[in-house]
Amino acid sequence: MDLSELKKTNSREIRRHPWELARLEVVLKLMNPFLKKENCMLDIGCGDLFFLEALNSKGVNGQFHAVDIAFSGEQITYFKERYKEKPFEVYQNLDAFDDSISQPASVVLLLDVIEHIENDIDFLKDLVMRKFISDDTLFFITVPAYQYLFCEHDVLLGHYRRYTNCMLKRHIEESGLEVVKLGYFFFTLFLARNIEKLRNKDRDKTDIAGWHGGKFITSLIKNVLILDAMVMFIFQKLGIKLPGLSNYVICRIKR
Repeated sequence: MDLSELKKTNSREIRRHPWELARLEVVLKLMNPFLKKENCMLDIGCGDLFFLEALNSKGVNGQFHAVDIAFSGEQITYFKERYKEKPFEVYQNLDAFDDSISQPASVVLLLDVIEHIENDIDFLKDLVMRKFISDDTLFFITVPAYQYLFCEHDVLLGHYRRYTNCMLKRHIEESGLEVVKLGYFFFTLFLARNIEKLRNKDRDKTDIAGWHGGKFITSLIKNVLILDAMVMFIFQKLGIKLPGLSNYVICRIKR
């Protein structure tokens, strides 16, 4: 969960949005073939560390590094105390991580992050030049899809843009990276958003922190979205490309 959204709710009573829970499973499915026995994971724009904590609980081994410029000093202290017995480190910016890291990151996560950055290409170019990035570092990036679906919800979340696969590929390559794998996911949400657009209904009250669904409905929607993504991945292998509400790209330094 984005820290800006976390402030809208009681952190002790967080109800995870099914989209967030489903995205976790989708990204983990994409990551699994590339994970090592020991990983050096860097989550940039990590929010409340839900994703890294979930990876750790699911048996992904290694060191987990979390960076978010929205962290306050109080939050840094809280997370350091919370994870003092676990392989987690928390930083307020990349410079702090750069100064402390002793090995290259094997995995860099940018999960719904670069759409918040006005010049995403310059940001990625700077990231690629950091000393913790090696030729073997893999980047896992997710972003919202299709600019024509840009709405008040995007504005409220601080998005500068939405992407197509072509646009995402171009920005990745202009940053000095090359695409390993690229695609869309969540076709059902894409259909729902298009219906909303046709009905002129804006999504200004559907942030992640505002989810109040019970366990059953949350689990049901989550599982539908996971099935949606798995079917899309099968279709992609067959050469059938369906649109989705989100894009993903796995990339590395251009060789």
